[in-house]
Formats: sequence, structure tokens, C-alpha cells
Amino acid sequence: MQTIGSALKALCGASPRLFRMIVASMILGAILFGKLLYTFHASAAQQAALKKEELAVYASLTARLGELRKLKEDGEAKLMEAEKRLIAVKKADAGVAMLQEAFRACSARGGISVSSGRAMPAVTKGSYLKIPMEFQFRADVLQLKELLSDMQTSPVLMGMKGIKIKSRGASEPGRLDVSMVVEGAMKKPLPDGD
Repeated sequence: MQTIGSALKALCGASPRLFRMIVASMILGAILFGKLLYTFHASAAQQAALKKEELAVYASLTARLGELRKLKEDGEAKLMEAEKRLIAVKKADAGVAMLQEAFRACSARGGISVSSGRAMPAVTKGSYLKIPMEFQFRADVLQLKELLSDMQTSPVLMGMKGIKIKSRGASEPGRLDVSMVVEGAMKKPLPDGD
């Protein structure tokens, strides 16, 4: 029985150079084939690791599905509650008047007299219209704290967007000059004619 080596020698005849070239080509081919197999195996291993990671994330999300649904329901309930407190008018000017009335009611409960109120330009945010107003008044720290608390529970949704406070100093100890920007919101009015 002939071996591969003796068969190659017989094929190449007596030329050792041709024999070495064929053997070198076969070795190089075997090395390249081995590298190809290794690359394929490494790639398959990486893909398997990625799939395993994806499945772990999916399993975690599936396990937390009830918790995620509860968070979604709570968020929707809070949104519905907030939307009930939106300024319920169709025109921005009427929204400004309603916000001013609601803020003055909150401040009056704490004994604060608003000295001035100035409407600022309304800002569209998605399907809502933000209505900012700047109010100026004098108050002490406790009155200011009570006002902020009353604003949170007001039937009209409003929040403080900015505040500037200046002490009255020795002329009125404990009293503050306050300039507060309050923001209310309403559904964006439909264009006229709709």
C-alpha cells in the first residue's frame, strides 16, 4: 500500500522542488482550513452568548411584567387626575384669567395680598398650552410655604416655574418681597373654524 508521501513523490517524479511546493501548499491549506473552523466556532460562540444575554433580559422583563403594568396604570391614573385639574377653557386669554383667579384664591387663604400679576407668553408643549404668569407680593416664610402647599392642592393645576425673593431688611423684619412665576396648563385650543 502506498502512502500519501510516496504517491506524491511518484506524481512529481524526481523533482524535489515540486514535491516541497505541493507539501507546503497542503500544509498552508490545512492551516487556513483550521483558522476558518476556529473563526466559525468563535463566531457561533459569540452569537450564542449574545442570544443568552438577550434571553436573560427578556426573562427579566417577563418576570417584571406585572410590576411594569402597575407602573403604567399608576402613571395613567396620575395623568387622568392631572388632566381633570387642567384649566378648562377654550381660549388662552380665558386661561390666563382663570389661573390668576385660582392663584389669588390660594394666596388669600394664607393672608397674602397679591400686588400685581402679569401674563407672559403662552408656550405650546405637545397637545398642551402652558400659561405662565408672574405675580408679585409680600409674605413671610410661613405664608410662602403655605401658599406653595395650597397651590399643590388647588383645583386648578398650577406649579411654580421660578421665584425671586428679596428681604425687606430692617424696615420690615421677616417680610419678603416675592416675584413668582406660576404656570398653569390647558389643552391646546383648536384653530378657529374647526
